[in-house]
Amino acid sequence: MSSGSSKRSEVLERQFSERRWMDMAKFLVIHTMPSPVPVAQAEPVAKASKALSNTDAYWVGSWVQLDDKGNVSRIICEWDAKDAESILKILKQIPGIPIDGPHPMLKVEGESYR
Repeated sequence: MSSGSSKRSEVLERQFSERRWMDMAKFLVIHTMPSPVPVAQAEPVAKASKALSNTDAYWVGSWVQLDDKGNVSRIICEWDAKDAESILKILKQIPGIPIDGPHPMLKVEGESYR
């Protein structure tokens, strides 16, 4: 196989992989802390979510609500997944994290309303 064929193959594989994520449903999961925690204490949750992500459920990112002291009071997470159960399978492996959701969501961009 030539180098050009190999590169084309890599590009097609990447495009297929990216397309698969776009076809997945979007979900929102809210984690309200029983009491605010330092950011450093919440970081392992992000690391675990990323490490446990798979082809059925993928953590996209989060918004973190801070209290007046800069501690985490709520984490709002965006997930791409084939279904809500796939996300729960991941989150149940992370000890001590409160879970509200997953809730189906639709992301609306402000630029769509110019």
